[in-house]
Amino acid sequence: MTDFATSSLRLIHPSGSETELYFVRHGQTPANVQHRFAGATDVPLDELGRKQAGQVASRFQYIEIDQIVSSPLQRAHYTAQQIGAITGHTPLLMDGLREMNFGDAEMLTLNEIAETFGHLMPAMGDLRDTTMQWPNGESRMGFHQRVLDSVNSILHDYADKRVAVVCHGGVIASVLSHLEDGPRNDFVRYRIANCSITHMSVTPDETIIHAWNDYSHLDAVETGPLKFQPIEDEG
Repeated sequence: MTDFATSSLRLIHPSGSETELYFVRHGQTPANVQHRFAGATDVPLDELGRKQAGQVASRFQYIEIDQIVSSPLQRAHYTAQQIGAITGHTPLLMDGLREMNFGDAEMLTLNEIAETFGHLMPAMGDLRDTTMQWPNGESRMGFHQRVLDSVNSILHDYADKRVAVVCHGGVIASVLSHLEDGPRNDFVRYRIANCSITHMSVTPDETIIHAWNDYSHLDAVETGPLKFQPIEDEG
């Protein structure tokens, strides 16, 4: 069992106020099931993903929020709209909440990335390496900074409010790894289930993590961790 932080001094409220954030990952997509790197690719939810979106939305019958902010990608936007149908809010789209752009590796599996971009594998395996750049895509450092800037923007705009932030597993993992000062690219330790809720309060003194990857409202969570099969030497 992995122990996680319950509070952190690494993120404090930029305006000296307090904001509650309910991070929600989007529902399942076909790319999730196939373990494809669908970062910037605008893939839709599958049948289970749409059901999951409805189930996470039902949780917000009991959570009073002031706004919904969402990634513009349809998998997140659809999920946010289901929450909005419960709460009465129209989701506001924020470009900075998009998933990482994997560039030429978009929609490839990990094994296909290893075959096509083998030179990237040492850097991918170094979980603290933030300098790696995806070919024609984003750098890890640029992605993590974009996410942190977006979170601080939400905090600034919604002081003393409660906000549902509907986005992507990599985005939520980036926030959590920053709070723990853990390996910024360890998406196993910081794995986030589809349509889970991660709830935190950001105060002038600290961030308090109330819930991490809570998916108790879901009937089914099907996608498992990434699987990698080493390339066999045919020689």
